[in-house]
Amino acid sequence: MQPAPGSPGEPPPVYAGRMPDTSTEPIVLLYPFRFVDPLTGKWVRARYRATREELDQRYAQWEITGEPEVCKGEAGSFNPYR
Repeated sequence: MQPAPGSPGEPPPVYAGRMPDTSTEPIVLLYPFRFVDPLTGKWVRARYRATREELDQRYAQWEITGEPEVCKGEAGSFNPYR
């Protein structure tokens, strides 16, 4: 007879790769992009990544240039001693 799932005699489940995501934090997609500089009229590659909503609010003309970076929840503060 096999022990019931979660009982003390049963080994923990083995996952191939990462553990299943059970967090309730929102997922944020940050995109690399380029935009038209209003002073020169030239396309400029941005030095940061932004959400689509931020791009719509900030730039009149922009374009996504790559795959998004997936971020979960709010970023924590930087801790150099961690």
